[in-house]
Amino acid sequence: MHTLRKLLVFITFAAFASLANANSELDEQYIEQLTAEAEKGDTEAQLMLGIAYYRGIEVEQNLELSTKWVLRAAQGENEDAQFLAAAAYFDGIGVPKDYAEALKWYRLAADQGMAEAEYKLAYLYDQGLGVAQNAEESVKWLKKSAAQGNTEAQYRLAIAYQEGRGIQQDYEKSLLLYRELAEQGDARAQSEIGMFYDLGVVVPKDLVEAAKWHRLAAENGFAPAQYFLGKALASGKGVHQDNTEALKWFAAAAKQGHAESQLMLGACNLSGFHMPRNATEGIYWTRLAAEQGLSDAQAMLGAAYDDGIGVTQDYTEATKWYRLAAEQGNVRAQVDLGLMLVDGIGVEQDPIEAAKWFLLAAVAGDQQALEQAVLTLLSLEPKQREMAETLAEEWAEKHNRK
Repeated sequence: MHTLRKLLVFITFAAFASLANANSELDEQYIEQLTAEAEKGDTEAQLMLGIAYYRGIEVEQNLELSTKWVLRAAQGENEDAQFLAAAAYFDGIGVPKDYAEALKWYRLAADQGMAEAEYKLAYLYDQGLGVAQNAEESVKWLKKSAAQGNTEAQYRLAIAYQEGRGIQQDYEKSLLLYRELAEQGDARAQSEIGMFYDLGVVVPKDLVEAAKWHRLAAENGFAPAQYFLGKALASGKGVHQDNTEALKWFAAAAKQGHAESQLMLGACNLSGFHMPRNATEGIYWTRLAAEQGLSDAQAMLGAAYDDGIGVTQDYTEATKWYRLAAEQGNVRAQVDLGLMLVDGIGVEQDPIEAAKWFLLAAVAGDQQALEQAVLTLLSLEPKQREMAETLAEEWAEKHNRK
């Protein structure tokens, strides 16, 4: 695209001018010339002027003026400008955020064959932003973009085939796309291939091959693969068991914000598993995972506050974390929350709500919950028992639990 090449030249020029502290008359003349050409309707000049105002290149940064010139160029059918106009409306840069307007401009650029615009259009249809959600339309644009070599589109199309979203489920096509991406070094695709071998989907189940692909992805810095490789090393499935190396990979993933790895690292520190026991460090990692919404971490953090492990004992805080986990269906947390409610520890005593949580956990197969449900229900009046059962049924229906 000629416009993009000129734009790169312009930005390179501006970068060198900035490095040389060149606020020269020549630079001012260049901007004046660019403005004059833009005013005459030169779409490439309009686009470059928009970029100049966006980045503050030889002019004071002004997002409104930036978007004004980009829109002028977009109206002149400049596909690069159409793409940037769409991005401005998508992110609310210099204009109010407007997904419908973003969709309009992405479509215009996509209709000119811009692969990145096709991918963005697919995303808007997939998420239902600025348009009714339409998985089939999303896949249509993903295919167009993927055919031009857009790797993000190829990856999302592989997921669509894998999940049967907007297209007939086809694991073989999904795996083929993942392999093409994996050959280009895409760590996400490498890890997905590992999962195919883990589960034996359209390939023979092969834990050694699975670990090989997870290791490739892990070495490329993909946190979920680092977690899966850590689990394989800890269990000795597909690889020689090595708890020390497993912890190394859990730590690598945890530092990238991977919640399951943070919980694993937290649990190892709290228990002293293949490392010196460090409750403070254990709580640090467990809290990070809990704050990301991982229910097992929330339940563990609740238990830490309940027992005063690594933190000052605080029953109110314990109840808070138990409740967060319980609402996600965490059975252990439902039992622990019920126990707090029965005795009024860290929360106002409420045997009816306690019975609700015991019933839900009992249905999930927890024996302690079943025993506590029977004891608590027997202590209630008939109307109270009926209320507890109704509350449990309503929760189960709301959360699609039987």
